[in-house]
Amino acid sequence: MNLTGIQILGARTRGIALENCQIVRVADSTIRGDNLRTPISVDGQCVNIMVANCFLSRGTDGAFELPTARGVAVGNVVV
Repeated sequence: MNLTGIQILGARTRGIALENCQIVRVADSTIRGDNLRTPISVDGQCVNIMVANCFLSRGTDGAFELPTARGVAVGNVVV
């Protein structure tokens, strides 16, 4: 799955929730919200996930971090 150039504004809880996914790329996107926990959540069954060059809100769980066992996150800006 390729999610490119999307804008999610005013997200609640999560902007994107990835569950049991393989080979997913989220790139060049904006995910913002005032009270969200995390802009992108990835469950323990996901593999080969890439999040690149996105503009992400800092969630109440802290800055977005993708576990290396799930994939790679590069070039993202977290505010």
